[in-house]
Amino acid sequence: AAVYPKWRTPHVSLIISGIVCTSLVWTKSAYFLMNTGLIGIFIIYIMQGTALVCMPTLNQELYESAKFKPPVWALYIFGGITIISMGFFMTQIIADVFLWTLGGITIGTLVYLAGKAKGEKEGFNYEARMSKDFQLLDQET
Repeated sequence: AAVYPKWRTPHVSLIISGIVCTSLVWTKSAYFLMNTGLIGIFIIYIMQGTALVCMPTLNQELYESAKFKPPVWALYIFGGITIISMGFFMTQIIADVFLWTLGGITIGTLVYLAGKAKGEKEGFNYEARMSKDFQLLDQET
């Protein structure tokens, strides 16, 4: 993806997303657009619930260093409730856009994997780029 040099944003994907969103608004598909956005929010909550459940096991150092450290069983319960309820909402309440969103995720993932494979084939070093980006992020804070 092309990254704009001044703001370091993927401007091509932002333009495409803007065109899709604008066309959905113009065709009076705001309800559809809202539900598609809600699925994205529900996916984020599912990821947070999963992190809550997995943190004490996969990142014990972070769990032990926390100032507020609830018991592990509480993390399992609250994380599980979050995962189950958000999964239910995502698949049942807004099922009319679920397949559309799943298709978008699939297409986006395929484009990402194809781009990554092309970059690796051309010799692009993703690890070096990520460490450079993290260094830039550290400099900003």
